[in-house]
Amino acid sequence: MKKLISLLLVLVLSLGMLSGISLAADMPEQVAEADAGIKVTFAGSSEAYYFETLSQELIAWAALEMPGAITFTLMKDLDLVNPKEGGSRFLQMPQANAEWNGNNRPTKTGKLPMVFDLNGKTMKYEGSAAMFRFDRYGATFKNGTIIYNLTDKGRPMFVSGTTGGAVATTNASTVYTPEIVLDNVFCYTTGDGYVFASYTYGIKLTATNSVLWSEESAAISVQCSTQEGLAEGASVYEGAFAPVITLKNCVVGSGKNYPMVGSKTEGATVTAEDTVFVTNKADGKLLKDDSALATEFAQTVTEKDGWTLTKGDKTMTGKAHIVGNDASDVKLPFTDVKEGDWFYSFVKEMYGKKIIAGQTATTFNPNGNLTYGAALKLLTVGVTGKDAGNAA
Repeated sequence: MKKLISLLLVLVLSLGMLSGISLAADMPEQVAEADAGIKVTFAGSSEAYYFETLSQELIAWAALEMPGAITFTLMKDLDLVNPKEGGSRFLQMPQANAEWNGNNRPTKTGKLPMVFDLNGKTMKYEGSAAMFRFDRYGATFKNGTIIYNLTDKGRPMFVSGTTGGAVATTNASTVYTPEIVLDNVFCYTTGDGYVFASYTYGIKLTATNSVLWSEESAAISVQCSTQEGLAEGASVYEGAFAPVITLKNCVVGSGKNYPMVGSKTEGATVTAEDTVFVTNKADGKLLKDDSALATEFAQTVTEKDGWTLTKGDKTMTGKAHIVGNDASDVKLPFTDVKEGDWFYSFVKEMYGKKIIAGQTATTFNPNGNLTYGAALKLLTVGVTGKDAGNAA
């Protein structure tokens, strides 16, 4: 009898524990790996989950149920359509409430460990709402293409800070600075929409080896008010209040507008290195309201008319403001380096950035021996990132 009672108690306790997690998000229906558009994995686990497509329900389930870093990997090209006729966003990233935060244990840096690995594929979205919205935590997007077919005006592919902390402080008094990371991503917005927009309070955007292009609007819109504009009850703000934009080896441009616009800013900063800003406004300015954006460029800015870049079926043209060396426009003088050679692109990039030079004015001697001096130069540049003059 005692054993039976013990078993019953264990069963009751087990049911109680299960009921305690009954409020958790339901897992969307899985599909076979061969039919999946999205694979979901979690740090510290060998399990992989396969789903038909990316959805708000999938993001909610992953954030609620799984501890540690979350990775959404595209298995094939995706066509996403907003199921709602209106609304301010399509996919909402985790916000500040216990249900979202419980398992992921985010740090105070505003980084929720969430990665969208495009895996060389294309994610297309069509709708009248912003594609991704971040009010508290950011995410990383890498290795692929995002096409945003906007059916409305003024909406962005990525948006943050639209509530002045109201959402972020619903269940907590601390507002964190979200951070969006773009790594080797081609972002293209059709119509009158931004690629990235920041409103009301701070946001960090870090982009490397990426393209941010809008057909009609600015690629980046940076706006914020003062810290006093936070919602009532937001007694603490963790991180820089003003937006911080960091660009390296990127293209930022617009087919009909300025590459970047800013207004109502309070100390917003833009730092760029080896980056091309492209404008199609008649005045040819690099930025609209550039007095409101503190800019810092690591190299000299040069202007070039007739700039063109083709990516897939998208062609981008305009007046370019080139920060640093435009290696793509470099003409190699070497007669022994041909376009079909496997090393052609590497030689062109390093020559364009003045890291290497030829043995003579017209010969590179790709099959020759590397001198100790040249090897030391390449090692120094690789470690420090600083150039001390051309290497032979």
